[in-house]
Amino acid sequence: MRSRRCRRVISEAENIISACSEDQAAQLSGVSLNQLRAWDSNCFFLPSFSEAKGVPFGRIYSFRDIVTLRALNDLRNTKRIPLRHLRAVSAELAHLGDARWTVTTLYVLGKWVVFVDPRTKVRQEIASGQREF
Repeated sequence: MRSRRCRRVISEAENIISACSEDQAAQLSGVSLNQLRAWDSNCFFLPSFSEAKGVPFGRIYSFRDIVTLRALNDLRNTKRIPLRHLRAVSAELAHLGDARWTVTTLYVLGKWVVFVDPRTKVRQEIASGQREF
């Protein structure tokens, strides 16, 4: 009897969809609503589920989006990395797909984003490829 109940709870939990409105995304990530909308309109960061802009619930953010937005908030708003540099980093990490900001350990050196290249095990600035010591 107990095992059937547990299976039912697990199957119900698997059907939960994690999605947030743009208001919730702003609260959870620390990114302002204006910044979220600007990043969407200039195609820097697009929500996973985007229908018509300007209508209620036209932008819906997934859990992965929230994690990404928290990383971007830290890089852009806390560490003050220029948006132009973040665009270049995004382009260099594009081969990682939607997880580009969440699967890579990123470091900040001054106003640049650095990572450890998995092939060479050397720290390098992402956009230029310059090695850092």
